[in-house]
Amino acid sequence: MLFGFGVFFILFTGFQEAIGKAKIDRRQAAIEEGQARMNADQKRHDEKKERSAADDEAIKRLRDGWDKEKKELEDAKTHSEFANKRSGYVDRYVLMLGFLFVAFGSLGFLLGEYGLVLRIVAAAILLFMIMALFKQAVGVSAGVNAGIGLG
Repeated sequence: MLFGFGVFFILFTGFQEAIGKAKIDRRQAAIEEGQARMNADQKRHDEKKERSAADDEAIKRLRDGWDKEKKELEDAKTHSEFANKRSGYVDRYVLMLGFLFVAFGSLGFLLGEYGLVLRIVAAAILLFMIMALFKQAVGVSAGVNAGIGLG
């Protein structure tokens, strides 16, 4: 059960950044779509050979309405950007919790009376987790020249 919860938390937090970026992209697309709509309305207005005062008033109302809508859309986009930055902190804790659950679940599989294949897989998961932890802590990977100044 611990292993399953850990995998769930890892997968859940793994998609959070992509979902947050998609939300910002969606907000930006709404701004661009509205701007394209306003540009098309302005172009139609400018191409009219005979314009009345009512036409000028209509495009002014459209432009004023778009300016207000654009400000709201930009505010929503900015809010989403800040929310993404704030959520990264919590996401890291949930990710850590997921990895801890996977580690304890793997230890349970490793120390229990399970089949050899399952125990080997659990040992490999723990090994890769420890390697990733060292890489995160030290900031280097285990390459041929890792930490060795040859020049």
